[in-house]
Amino acid sequence: GHNSGFGEFKGALAAGILTALDSDLDLEAEEWRVYPNGRRSRPGFVKLKGGFESGRAGDSPRLFAEAEVNGRPLRFLVDTGAPGGLSLHEGAAKKLGLWDDRRPYAPQRTRGIGGSGGLGRLVRVDSITFAGRRFERPVILLRQDGNSRDEDGIIGFSLLRGFNLSTEVATRSLWAQPHTTPKPLIDDYNRSGLWLENRSGSVVVVDVGTASPAQRAGIKVG
Repeated sequence: GHNSGFGEFKGALAAGILTALDSDLDLEAEEWRVYPNGRRSRPGFVKLKGGFESGRAGDSPRLFAEAEVNGRPLRFLVDTGAPGGLSLHEGAAKKLGLWDDRRPYAPQRTRGIGGSGGLGRLVRVDSITFAGRRFERPVILLRQDGNSRDEDGIIGFSLLRGFNLSTEVATRSLWAQPHTTPKPLIDDYNRSGLWLENRSGSVVVVDVGTASPAQRAGIKVG
């Protein structure tokens, strides 16, 4: 019954599966490999700053890693179930000067396996650096729906699809290996800058992106 944006699926493997035993999530080879006796070496992998941490009672451990946005190191939840590339919570976005009405943006609804969230903003940043790989001028999502005490944002599947991941249970560590052929971040979004909603049978303009075609056409919120 989930409307995840991934299409049809029968269920999900939570992070507890990846952190129960040493394993590789090898997206390049389309394999998941498990090492019951531990994985002794990881040639070509980079040990990420972070690892996995226990969640609330009964929840799976959560995976964390550091990535740089515009040269500033930030702490991210690593989530293959998040359909986007990299997103920042509103508080972190404001600290970086990215959540600014004067800055060009495109309105975008946030979403995930749990369904749709609040209204966010897509903005273009100078760079993202993750696991030794640098992405120039990527588009990222700014999330308006709350701020987390545990992380500055989320690294989702659009970015992770270019890496193989490996977990090391003894040290609670997370490793990443860039693919041989780099995968670009997905750069497909509604460029009109216009966000509409159906309210009581009427179509209402909820947001108009700064410097967008909709704003240049004189369309106003409301």
